Order: sequence, then C-alpha cells, then structure tokens
Amino acid sequence: MALLWGVGHDRNEFFPKSELGYELSTNMFFKVTLIRSAIGLPKKTTRRVLESLGLRKRMQTVCYPVNQQTVGMILKVKELVRVEEVSKAVSPAEAKRLRKPPAGFYVEGN
Repeated sequence: MALLWGVGHDRNEFFPKSELGYELSTNMFFKVTLIRSAIGLPKKTTRRVLESLGLRKRMQTVCYPVNQQTVGMILKVKELVRVEEVSKAVSPAEAKRLRKPPAGFYVEGN
C-alpha cells in the first residue's frame, strides 16, 4: 500500500475498511466514455486528467480496473464522462465492433 499520509503512515491506519463502508472489487472494470469535450477547460487539472485516462476524442472508450486512483480521476472529470461498471474489460477491437450500427437488413437462405 502506498504511503499517502507522510512517512510511516498508511491510509488504512486512519480509515479502516469498516469506516470506508465499501471494498473495491478487483475483478471489475470501469468502462469510461468521454461524452463532452474539454475545450475551454483548465489544462492543469481537467485536460491532464483526461490525458492520463487516455481519452482524447469524444465517444472514445477505455477500460480501467476498479481502484482508488481510477475513482479519483473519474471524479475529477465526472461531468465529462459516462462510467459503467463491467465484469470484463473491452478490447479496442471489441469496442469498435460494438459501436458499429446494425446493417438494417438480414440475409435469409442462399
């Protein structure tokens, strides 16, 4: 566990799991999609968080494991993104396939 509160202090010393009220699951993922653009927003905060999440274009989707660092970054840009919790990370090829609209017709027989 990273030392967040200074030398020799661990965050869990001050906030045990019972006080946190939740446990972060390790086998779940956040599917984060950029909905709104970051144009005109402060570069030092919002744009750098989006850059660190790997979100550059609107409607771009990335998957991250559920952990406290990811939650903090998502909360920083919560007005710009849509977040879903999924049990399996979506690969870029699968995300592209899911974005493709249905053909609008079905081929029957030969």
